[in-house]
Amino acid sequence: MIDLMFADPEAVKNPLATGSVSGAAFDDQRTFLIGLENGREIAALDLVTLEEVTWIGMAVLIEHRRRGVGTALLRALVEEAEAKGLRYLTTRLEESNLGARQAFLNAGFHVEEQADGLIQLGLNLE
Repeated sequence: MIDLMFADPEAVKNPLATGSVSGAAFDDQRTFLIGLENGREIAALDLVTLEEVTWIGMAVLIEHRRRGVGTALLRALVEEAEAKGLRYLTTRLEESNLGARQAFLNAGFHVEEQADGLIQLGLNLE
């Protein structure tokens, strides 16, 4: 079972910038949500809200991919975003990243644009 957690902003290290999946926080402009399995950090979402758009980055440890971890994190994020009154969530992925693409689609996102080897997916929360 995967546990999801938001943690104290004081304890945060950006999991995607360091390549680690350590830390979690929620503040007005930046959010970190982590997935834990047996107390071990196995995945992280990094969100940045700019004006009315929230950009999402996601990392899942290789040995935990294709098990629904990313989808579970994204679904929890969507619930939290709706509760916070966010309007729009988006991400940009490499077209070849089929696992992440499927996780976003499973969480309700739709393809907005596809060009130059990248795909942009979004979810309107209004």
